[in-house]
Amino acid sequence: MSTTAIYIILAVGFLFLFLILFLVGIKKKKKSVIYASIISFIAFVIIAIITGFTIIKSLFTGSEYSLKTDAPTMYKNIFGQAPGPCVSIIASEIPVIPRVDTRAAIKFTACSAEMKSILKQYPYTSSFLKTPDPFTANDSFSPSSIGDSAWKYYYELEPGAVWRTIWMSKDSTKVIVEQIED
Repeated sequence: MSTTAIYIILAVGFLFLFLILFLVGIKKKKKSVIYASIISFIAFVIIAIITGFTIIKSLFTGSEYSLKTDAPTMYKNIFGQAPGPCVSIIASEIPVIPRVDTRAAIKFTACSAEMKSILKQYPYTSSFLKTPDPFTANDSFSPSSIGDSAWKYYYELEPGAVWRTIWMSKDSTKVIVEQIED
């Protein structure tokens, strides 16, 4: 059981204890029981604050696939190797707040040998698609920015949690990689 779950259980327990003691203290008109209820309420507030900080801290902690770094290091994190001599990184979009900002993207040019080594890393599913109209896709990482049609390679690194899509131009030189961490 995670620390956050334990804190939540404790907070709820102290809240119920407060309510029960407070109602019993009022019904029996005993100040000592009402004071005990106030102490349990203070414990509830303290634990609720700790729980809030724990949850906020977990939102700012990335997963093992976290790509929050500069573009060349991001390329290395994605593909397990530094960019080769034929790789020229054009742009990158790095998540600012992991688990809230879930998309990392990198756009680069590469030679066909580099692309073959990248595509051998995982059993990507592939398809050849017409890309969206460039006038409707204002994103610089839109597949339409590499041509009117492109190869799409898709793989789930961590099923249900981390997905990678590689868009590659017809001539295999322009590439957009998008990784989503949910």
